[in-house]
Amino acid sequence: MIDTPPARERFLDARRLAIFGGVLTALTGLAVAAFLQIDSALDRATDDRVATALADTPIMPRLIVVRVPSRTGDWKIATAVVRMDSAGARAVGVAIDLSVPVAPTGTLPDLLPASPHAVIGVALGGDSIAWPWFLADSLRVRGGTAARIGYTELLRDPDGVVRQSRRAATGESWLSDRMAAVLSGRPITTGGNLSMRLRFARPDTAWYGACALSIDSVLTLAPEALHRIVADATVLLGIDDSRSVPTSVGAMPPLAVLAHETNARARIALDDVAPLQDATWWVNGLWLLAAAVLGACIAALTSLRSSIVLAGVALVAQVAIVLWLIDASGLWLPLGTAILALMLGMLGAEAVELWQARRRQRLTTLLFSRFVTPALAAEAWSARHLYLQGGRPAPLQLPVTVLFVDLRGFTRYSEATPARDVMQLLTDVTAACAADIAAHGGLVDDFAGDGIKADFGVPVPRTDAATISRDAINAVQCAQSLAASIERLLPASLGTNGTQARIGVHSGTAAAGTIGGTTRLKYTVVGDVVNVAARLQSVDIADDATVTTRCRIVVSADTMALMGASAPPATDLGALPLSGRAHTVHAFRLHAVQASSH
Repeated sequence: MIDTPPARERFLDARRLAIFGGVLTALTGLAVAAFLQIDSALDRATDDRVATALADTPIMPRLIVVRVPSRTGDWKIATAVVRMDSAGARAVGVAIDLSVPVAPTGTLPDLLPASPHAVIGVALGGDSIAWPWFLADSLRVRGGTAARIGYTELLRDPDGVVRQSRRAATGESWLSDRMAAVLSGRPITTGGNLSMRLRFARPDTAWYGACALSIDSVLTLAPEALHRIVADATVLLGIDDSRSVPTSVGAMPPLAVLAHETNARARIALDDVAPLQDATWWVNGLWLLAAAVLGACIAALTSLRSSIVLAGVALVAQVAIVLWLIDASGLWLPLGTAILALMLGMLGAEAVELWQARRRQRLTTLLFSRFVTPALAAEAWSARHLYLQGGRPAPLQLPVTVLFVDLRGFTRYSEATPARDVMQLLTDVTAACAADIAAHGGLVDDFAGDGIKADFGVPVPRTDAATISRDAINAVQCAQSLAASIERLLPASLGTNGTQARIGVHSGTAAAGTIGGTTRLKYTVVGDVVNVAARLQSVDIADDATVTTRCRIVVSADTMALMGASAPPATDLGALPLSGRAHTVHAFRLHAVQASSH
């Protein structure tokens, strides 16, 4: 029975490294993306898609936007505030741009306190500016503790443009928050500096145009007509309507930006619509880490084709999770960065897998390629999952057939022969033997002087009787081919009588694996089967002196039994006592040497 490494061990050795590499790659990539602000661009792109998909509620403005000519130099806006208030407006917001060179006459401070619903905001574009000295403290609506606001509105206006604003709430409350507090009659604790993302296609959209009046219209309309317009409405007045906002698409007047934000805050105050919340930094971190781990696991635990399919499923799942969280709890998670984390995790794990595969292939090539045929090397690589563990062949118990060949009397020959001739003979013999062994599907395990050890049935474990039998047949046929090659190569000076080359073959179970360190690694088999094969090669037989062939082949009965009908003619030697063994081994000596046509 083959002892293979457990699946869990293989997972821990290779897959864990791939997953770790994938996650590390993803986190590194996200850090680089954050530094280059690529993550923000991805989130903006994907968030816009999500907002467009979710924006199914049409905008129903509660407010009247009053356009004020820029740089008028007068304070007729104060008169407009009073008229709006008297017509029944529930709140009147005044956004003042301090860049306008106006003289702080007594008109505005005198008239505004008389309007109980007036709310004052001072701004330049999207930046908060300190309150001017002439505005009384009574006009300020103070927010409570700061809170964090995500997308406050996901609405679609009549011309199809999706309106969305994103705010980071820190510090003092903004104009829209103060107006919402007046409208709802309760404190609004979501104040802060305006930091919005807006999606306005053009300034003259249907939504903006439908709710905009000029300040002259407010001043000249009859009170009854004005009342019909502003009843139950939030009224936003502004100065310097000609400026554009850097965060808008195209030239969008600041008044329109403030109007949109105010409309959103009014909906939250009056309709109890909860704003969408940005996730905290640690929730975002866990979300991105989970995406990276998922991507790494997909790449590390599945095939390439399956990983592509699962990656698509994971992308759909990410979108579904984001939409579900928005609907269930109003929590907005970054989608673009999560997709990037998933992809980087997959790429990182695939890269580590490729590195490990190349490393294992180099090791397999180093161990086997010099002494096996390309076909056997390819077989060893394709079946690497059966014997590689942690990047190197795992120790396995497996059935093998071992062959030993040695030149008897070679020492006496080398003493009387020039060293150059000795080395040339050894080179010729070992090269021919290595070629024969490789041609018969064997692995040259070791060279030891004039001796060679070869293994059949490695490194890929054999799992069926037919394959094990084929290894035994290959080993014996290889022995016959070796004998023919040695007969051809041995010089006449070695003598013609007696056995000059001996081969031993035995089959059984052995331990196979690598020995050595990182600088010198060797694949080998060890065990009793190796010892028996070596002893069969060296054992002295009573009739050796009468044998006229120059090569003797002794095969154990175990190997002959595995060969079955393919066993060649042989002489039964009976039970042979072997050096170093307490028990005898039944063996056969093959008859005349026949070169195999394998």
